[in-house]
Amino acid sequence: MEVRFAEPSYREQAIRLWTYCFSMSKETAEEIVNSIFKPDICLGAFIEGNMAACLYILPYEMFFYGNSVKMAGIGGVATLPEYRYHNCARNLLVKSLEIMKQNSQIFSALGPFSYAFYRKCGWELCYEYKEYKLNIDDFKRFGSGSGKYRPMEKTDMSAVMSLYSSYARRYNGMLNRSQAQWERYMPREGSNDRRYVFIDKNDNIQGYIFFRISDGKFHVNELIYSSPEVRNELFRFIYLHSAQTGEVVWRAPSDDNLILMLDNPRRDIKIVPGMMARIVDLQNVLLSYPFETEYPKSFVIKVDDPWAPWNDGCFEVSIDGSRVDVRKIQNSEWDLQCSIGTLTQIIMGYININQAVDTGKLQLTDHNVLKKLQDVFKPGVTFLNDSF
Repeated sequence: MEVRFAEPSYREQAIRLWTYCFSMSKETAEEIVNSIFKPDICLGAFIEGNMAACLYILPYEMFFYGNSVKMAGIGGVATLPEYRYHNCARNLLVKSLEIMKQNSQIFSALGPFSYAFYRKCGWELCYEYKEYKLNIDDFKRFGSGSGKYRPMEKTDMSAVMSLYSSYARRYNGMLNRSQAQWERYMPREGSNDRRYVFIDKNDNIQGYIFFRISDGKFHVNELIYSSPEVRNELFRFIYLHSAQTGEVVWRAPSDDNLILMLDNPRRDIKIVPGMMARIVDLQNVLLSYPFETEYPKSFVIKVDDPWAPWNDGCFEVSIDGSRVDVRKIQNSEWDLQCSIGTLTQIIMGYININQAVDTGKLQLTDHNVLKKLQDVFKPGVTFLNDSF
């Protein structure tokens, strides 16, 4: 088996592979292949000259405690049935980790077909959503009509991007979308997707909503606002569609507070597991992490990551104010030990130290270590409203 980036001559094989494995139309597969079949994007596993499996590595940036860092989105992982149980996907993922590290992409994220499969490879659940299925009358009480709504235009792109960026910085893992990535969010001709902006009395765009109405439901795809007052005006906009639909579906960030504002909170509201993430380059992730501690501290963490040997082993972390030093050391003595997946969850703020200990995902030498590290790792909230 040879793992390498696919040449243009393998385009038809990639279309066949995705058509078969994802039960999609040839037209849809061709559209995907045309967008990602580029150098350094589509990685293939080849057996006797045939593309047995493939995936794509998409370059992104994401917000990490307010700062933008490089990450990679993994998608399209597929293996033809005649080549399954040949470790094709495993070899692709191992190679992708090497490539991502070379590209300084310190994190990776993907949408799993199986949490168990990718957990073995070091990815771990790091995103969840609060899914609302509400009656449209639940939105009747919101807003005062203090502004106006209109369809989004291309000239609004700069203001919309700025709003998104300010909002997205609140969440670890949200993409820092580029101009090219934003082009995909402009409505296509014939599409059922709608884009509306909210404009205040001074003619400034203060919020936007991306949505579609289908199957008798109002599906909120993205709702971004500059203030709670603007959020309420966008909720009012949803209610203005009560003559067209009776149900609203929205996957909001896990910390969203709409449930606290409903007259009747006994609705279909649940937490839904989302995408998985992984630390690709542990040393640089730790150097990018905004450690907070009142006094100088140091600790040694032992990380289990057989898929990425540069992450596997002991790391000494020394913190003195804003200065952080991280060294990989040959040491059998450690303060805490966990898998790379668990550490990803802690670093991204998806779980805290106490949760990691309570669930048996993190081992400590003694409980004094727990007290020592309580103020080292910051609380955070994750959210990702894109798919790969």
